[in-house]
Amino acid sequence: MTALRLRALRAVPPILILGYATLSILEMRSLHADGAWAFARGLISEGYWIGDPTRVVSNLLAQSPFAAVVALGVADRLLLEYAHGVGYLLIPSAAWAAALYLSRRGRTFDFLLIGYCVTTLTSGFLAVGDYNFLFAFTALCFAAVLRFWSDRNRAMPWIALGSAFIVASSHGLAVMLAPLLIGAIVLPWRRFGRPTHGRAPLLATVAVLGVGTCVAAFSIARPYSPGNVLRAMDLSGPLLDNHQLQLTIVWLMLLPLAVLARSRGIRVATTAVLVAALLALAVLQPLWATPLQQYEARAWSGILLFLVLLLALLSTLPSLAEPVPSSAADPRTVDGRFALLSMGLLVGLLVPATIQTVQFGSFVRAFSAEINGRAGLIANAEFVAAVPAAERYGWLWAYPSMSLVLGEGPDHAFVLNQPQTIYQQPFEPERPPAIPARFAAP
Repeated sequence: MTALRLRALRAVPPILILGYATLSILEMRSLHADGAWAFARGLISEGYWIGDPTRVVSNLLAQSPFAAVVALGVADRLLLEYAHGVGYLLIPSAAWAAALYLSRRGRTFDFLLIGYCVTTLTSGFLAVGDYNFLFAFTALCFAAVLRFWSDRNRAMPWIALGSAFIVASSHGLAVMLAPLLIGAIVLPWRRFGRPTHGRAPLLATVAVLGVGTCVAAFSIARPYSPGNVLRAMDLSGPLLDNHQLQLTIVWLMLLPLAVLARSRGIRVATTAVLVAALLALAVLQPLWATPLQQYEARAWSGILLFLVLLLALLSTLPSLAEPVPSSAADPRTVDGRFALLSMGLLVGLLVPATIQTVQFGSFVRAFSAEINGRAGLIANAEFVAAVPAAERYGWLWAYPSMSLVLGEGPDHAFVLNQPQTIYQQPFEPERPPAIPARFAAP
């Protein structure tokens, strides 16, 4: 693959990632599940609010666009929801795009692209999950560190340090991802000696990640939501029920054969199987993971990202011995088949993610029409019968929260949760919290 073709090919994924995030904002995917109550809490507090104290940095970063728009005096509910979406959807997507940009000249790019696929497109439908920030800024920190060891760019240690603060205060899965990032700093340092510059921010990054590992371990041992931690640690259930996850894991296991097998026949045959699997993922809806299945697969995403980045580090480490100019492309670090297959995985998983995002937007509009066309309380079974998409895109306890933020005027209806999940809802639908008058929907 020529340098020009490689450059053109690698310009596509960041554009697709940012485009998908923009579509998700417009389709209001940030209201999915916990997102509706997160938006409501922002309206009620008129700015920032903190959920889990161990995730304070990612919480503040995600809420910054919304808080900034509120501070500017914007009161339009739709614009505020878009700002809410920018924080939870565009910021982590921008971090992924930046990580890919920093890695665009070597094989690390393809590993990171796979990392995006096994995280955001595998478990990221729930936009307000702090693990989305963990995965995205782990990738950015990793890319900055390897870029520094490759060309000694002076800005990279500072990018790594900034990313490390978010990794250190985002999600319990940092307990395994933060040590991996420490290894990406320490191993080249021990192998190639002290760098002539950038030592202070690199050492600070190691310290922050070390603290983050302890914070993550504490959040697992003393969880803010014990039930969520127990469900997240269940790896067998999500794997048995989630066909998209199963097929993705098998695809990743076959990928080395398609790239590294000595026999051309094996490489060609395996590539054909991988392409067929991607086509199946793109067009066969029974294989697509539901939003709930994606949420339950978040621990698997963390494990897969850890393995992908570990392989990226081990495969890249030998090529870091000699610094290269930042403008140079090293053809030794790029495999055309690997690059095309990683791009294929992106497309194969992005197609169902895009379709489901559009369908979720339709569900939100149907929800809004249902509650604003009547008053009182709507039984869950009655609502699901009227809006069948709720079977896939509704959330066990989020119906009153969605009613609160999508309702227009004082007399709109509230949809009730399923009876067995009432204990999880943040407020009683008969006595909803008051949203400040200036944010009242027309």
